[in-house]
Amino acid sequence: AFNRVINKTGELLQTQRMARIVFENSLEGITVTDANSRIQLVNKAFSDTTGYTAEEVIGKTPGLLKSGKQGEDFYTNFWDALQRDGEWRGEIWNRRKNGVVYPELLTISAVRDGTGRVQNYVALFTDITAIKEHESQLERIAHYDPLTGLPNRLLCVEQMRQAMAHCQQAQHALAVVYLDLDNFRAINDSYGHDAGETMLVELAQVMKNVLRDGDMLARIGGDEFVAVITDLAQPQDAYPVFDRLLRAASHPVAVRSAAHATQLTLHVSASMGITFYPQDNVDADQLLRHAD
Repeated sequence: AFNRVINKTGELLQTQRMARIVFENSLEGITVTDANSRIQLVNKAFSDTTGYTAEEVIGKTPGLLKSGKQGEDFYTNFWDALQRDGEWRGEIWNRRKNGVVYPELLTISAVRDGTGRVQNYVALFTDITAIKEHESQLERIAHYDPLTGLPNRLLCVEQMRQAMAHCQQAQHALAVVYLDLDNFRAINDSYGHDAGETMLVELAQVMKNVLRDGDMLARIGGDEFVAVITDLAQPQDAYPVFDRLLRAASHPVAVRSAAHATQLTLHVSASMGITFYPQDNVDADQLLRHAD
């Protein structure tokens, strides 16, 4: 019997040692709190991610990590779910010791005693900053022109639909302007693609700058742009914007021509087609075609 006790004790110590090894070497941050959410234990990954040492957080609550990006409703729903289900899993924004806000994937579970009372909460989390950045890059690739940074055709149509819905509610109009740079291909042919790209980038910025707040400029083709002029009490309110767009499109641009090994100042003119919604009462794709 004595030997069995000794063996059981040895097995228990071995299990505790293994648990400690897993705890300290986990790539996930681990936080153990008491029933009142006071931190009792954290592992190395917690400190690596948050910047706080164990000594700095033990006895405090995880609230010291709050980023302020989520309102009280978020935390109310969080605690309601934890009390109801005994666990919660989701994304949360926290703040490192150095003030940097970061996203994490968090799983938190309640640990209960034999009577069902909560003894501890155990939280495991992973910093998902890299994942979020990758998602943002994919989102940008899908919706923005890589050269000018303007919305592409897909995002243009999405934003047009939103603007059309807003105009219906406000009983206003919007104008869709299809703008084509005249003879732009000759710039590429004569001075090289680098010169052409320089012109596109600068003209895109100049045209965007002459629009009003709430208006949109998109690049939907090589030398084709679309401007959406919103919240018009009457169509003629957009005429000054049309004039500014035409002047902006002919803005002189200084370029470096590799083909001519010199600095040049170039400019083009532009042609535009215009349609108004809801006078032209069709969907967003058809509005683009009509303006074209």
